[in-house]
Amino acid sequence: MSEPKFTKGPWKSVQREYHIAVCTAYDCFDGEDNIGPETICVIGGLPTIPLDGGKEWVATGDLIAAAPDMYKALECACDKYCIGYAGDSLVKCEDCVIQKALRKARGETE
Repeated sequence: MSEPKFTKGPWKSVQREYHIAVCTAYDCFDGEDNIGPETICVIGGLPTIPLDGGKEWVATGDLIAAAPDMYKALECACDKYCIGYAGDSLVKCEDCVIQKALRKARGETE
């Protein structure tokens, strides 16, 4: 299994005046200079203020911010619970929905 290439977690969702930013929950450094949290993505912004006041943006930001934690949880669940059968012996399941989701998160082809 290849290592994920995404920015390590934890991430957090930060509500700004006109958009939601999903950022690292830790500061990043450029050499010795602290450049603050790294922005993972920005949801919304001017001039497309949503009619619901941004509630959907907040929910989307929270979901994206949870991605590194969900990835780790899926890895743990698969390691602990995912067993397949090959003939009379137990084997590690490579085609379960958990493994498919992890491969998708790593950008691996199906």
